[in-house]
Amino acid sequence: PPSDGVRYLSALATVVWLLEETLIRVGNKEYAVEAEIYRTMLDRADGFSAETKATMNAATGEAGGFLIPQEMMVDLIPQLREMSIARQLGVTVLDNLVGEVFWNKSKGGITAEHINTEEDATGTETVATFDQIKLSPHPIAAFVPLSYQMQNQPAIALEAWVRSEIATQIGLLEDETVFIGSGVNNAPRGIVKHPLIQDSNFGTVTYKGATQDITSKLLGVVKLVRNKFGMTLGRLGWAFGVNALYHIAQTSLDGQGRHLIDSLIEGSAANLATPPTLLRYPVFDSTFINTGTTTAERFVFGPWADVILGHWGTLAFAMSDQTETNFR
Repeated sequence: PPSDGVRYLSALATVVWLLEETLIRVGNKEYAVEAEIYRTMLDRADGFSAETKATMNAATGEAGGFLIPQEMMVDLIPQLREMSIARQLGVTVLDNLVGEVFWNKSKGGITAEHINTEEDATGTETVATFDQIKLSPHPIAAFVPLSYQMQNQPAIALEAWVRSEIATQIGLLEDETVFIGSGVNNAPRGIVKHPLIQDSNFGTVTYKGATQDITSKLLGVVKLVRNKFGMTLGRLGWAFGVNALYHIAQTSLDGQGRHLIDSLIEGSAANLATPPTLLRYPVFDSTFINTGTTTAERFVFGPWADVILGHWGTLAFAMSDQTETNFR
């Protein structure tokens, strides 16, 4: 406060005056001069509020900022991004593929029946049918121009960081494509774009109270998949859009007023080795599956081993000198 400042300056002035008188008496002229200069500065301080004092400071380079050392941390703060969940759901991954790959598929056709062995009957003949799935590569690339100077002079190993970041982004795009790949503009077709996927439109759902029917809707999805696939084609599981999962979790109540999520989901979302379960089946969630709207959200349930993810070759990094001073 100003009043304290006045008392502080007055006390200093008194001390300086006594010091000055003492130094003059002992004949120390140099100290006496310093005391006089300091007393003069104290007198000027009376008008400090009305004047602009030039000070050495770190805010600008010329005033002293150039003298402040800078310490560059060698680690970059990572970007916040989504987590890959396709492999955790159990998709079939085929590595080291060469050329175009054709996957033979059994469509069924053979049936069994009861026959009377006492009669001359051969039963009804049935013939197996087959189909074929063609797997073709869809390259994913990231192009990062990097000058020679920027490659060699940064405080961090920039080239290694760029390589790691490229690999991460390619992996995330691959995971996103598994779910919502458009099938156009060089992109593979994702699950939700498959022409044979069966939609279960919930329409308007009552979430709260004894009449809530979200449980029956979810059970209807499980029943639909079980009737169609059984359990022979791979692990069943849920892939939820984040918005859909947490909308159910936050708004749905059972007949006793408890949050439905408490009775439906068990386990810990933080422990990926033992994911939460919804109606006994593992649950993973991702923003990749979000629809981007607040009125129609998405989740996918099915046998994830039926999703085939093929890799031709491996992840490769190539440098180009065709851009003059930049490597690409």
